[in-house]
Amino acid sequence: MTKRKKTDIVPLMLRLRESLRKQLQDAARVKDVSLNSEIVERLEESFTRASIQDEFDKYRVSIQSELRKLSDRLGGEIRRRDPLLMQMAEQWLNLAAQQADKEKAASMSRLLRMAMEQSSQTRPDQEPELPMPQEPELPMPRPRGRQAK
Repeated sequence: MTKRKKTDIVPLMLRLRESLRKQLQDAARVKDVSLNSEIVERLEESFTRASIQDEFDKYRVSIQSELRKLSDRLGGEIRRRDPLLMQMAEQWLNLAAQQADKEKAASMSRLLRMAMEQSSQTRPDQEPELPMPQEPELPMPRPRGRQAK
């Protein structure tokens, strides 16, 4: 038996349900390609998709690792200064890690640095100033009943 090259095209006997063959045939007809071309394209696409998913998973793990390192570095200082702020920071970092979102992690990092700077500027016995939440302006209710002419 001779060894095949990677570029060789080889015949393959394939068994599949009639309903699947019909779906493939219909898809091939819509694209105006052969059934063989449709099957080959779908198989190649599945391997490409799997490869992309593997790369994404590696990237996600790397981001989560970096977020944990950042959390550990900043955590000790923030935990010492403000336990409530630390809880908020951990929640943000966990959310960013779950979503594998570098932008959120960077944003949280900036917020933590600002909080640490503000905390270091206040005396230990002084509460840091927190911004007051803004209430949305509500329209004034109109009086009901008869209106003057």
